[in-house]
Parts: sequence; C-alpha cells; structure tokens
Amino acid sequence: VAFPLYARLQHEQDRVRRAFLELLQGTALLVFPLCAMIFLAGEDFTRVFLGDKWAPLVPILELLALFNVLRAVTLATHPLFLGAGRAALPAGLFLFEFLGMVLLAFPLARVWGVMGVAWAAVLPLPFSLGWAMARARGLVGGTPGEFYRALAVPGVAAGCALLSGLPLKHELAPSGARLAVLLLGAGAVYLALVLGLLGREYVRNLWDRIRQEAK
Repeated sequence: VAFPLYARLQHEQDRVRRAFLELLQGTALLVFPLCAMIFLAGEDFTRVFLGDKWAPLVPILELLALFNVLRAVTLATHPLFLGAGRAALPAGLFLFEFLGMVLLAFPLARVWGVMGVAWAAVLPLPFSLGWAMARARGLVGGTPGEFYRALAVPGVAAGCALLSGLPLKHELAPSGARLAVLLLGAGAVYLALVLGLLGREYVRNLWDRIRQEAK
C-alpha cells in the first residue's frame, strides 16, 4: 500500500522521508513484539498445541522469528525503491539473500543439521538489511540517527517485554497456563512502554497517517 504514496511523492523528499520512517516504525511496532513473544513462549506454544515430540524444533522456531524480523524490516524498504523507479534493488536484495543461503546451507547443515540450514537463511539478512537502509537513506536523505530512532522504541519495548517474562518462565513448568500468563504479561509490558514512550495520540496518528497517505 505504500508504493502509490512513494510514487506520488518521489519529488518531495521531506514527505517521502517522513512517510518511510513512519512505515518503518509501524512495521517494527508489529513485528518486534511477535519475535519477542516467540522467544518467550515458543516452547509453551509448541508443547501445548503440537505436543512434546515437537519440542526439539523450538530453537529453530526462535531462529526463524529472528529471520522474520530482519526480513520484515528489509521488506519495508521495497515500496520505497519501487516508487522511486529502482525496481532492480529489491530483486538484487532477494538474489543476494538467496545465493547467500544456498552457499551457506550445505557447510552449515553438515555441522549443525537442520539448525545449520536455519542459520544459513538468517546470516545474509543483516547484510542485506544494512545495504537496503543505506540505499533508502540515499533516496530520502536524513541522518542515520533518524533511522535508528524509528526502530529504537519498538526494539526497547520488545526487549523489556521479553526480559520481564524470563523470571516467570524459569519459575513455572511449561503449560497452557504459563503460555497465557507469559503472553498477557509481556504484551501488557510492551503496550505500556510503547504508549508511554510514544504517547497514545502519536500511535493513533501514526496509523491514521499511514492509512490515509497510502490511499
């Protein structure tokens, strides 16, 4: 939905930068807590809904959560590139990630098995994310600090939510009750921090602006 906005505003750099940073922050506000919840309650979710026999897959699930965070933030740059007429950039990012995974999968799988394959999918992503952000900043201008600040509040809030649930996770045995308590408790911490750091009005306006400008 952001593609029409960027195409329409490609000659108004300040508005494009503001719209991109809002989309970046909105993406992080959604994806970062999901990753934190998987790290915190992935074991309980697996045991409750899939059974104990699937418990060995929990580390892979946690690693794939990290994959999804890095991938989602990288994907947030694609509408910007397309709107600016740089369609080759998303294709180049995908090709880099794919080739990196292919080259790493076999040697890592020989050492760590399925976990190695999961790492092969994750390891290229920080490099593609860094490159995507550098190219995005080249298009919209601004300082690195503006990009970091867009991700800082979601990152800090998700990290605190994760840390808040760890003591309880170590005190209780895996169960449906622990799953509910961890999700509700960490979710409440995350929401309170986001609203406290950004303000309820800011969060509401952020979503309204993204929806309106993308129409």
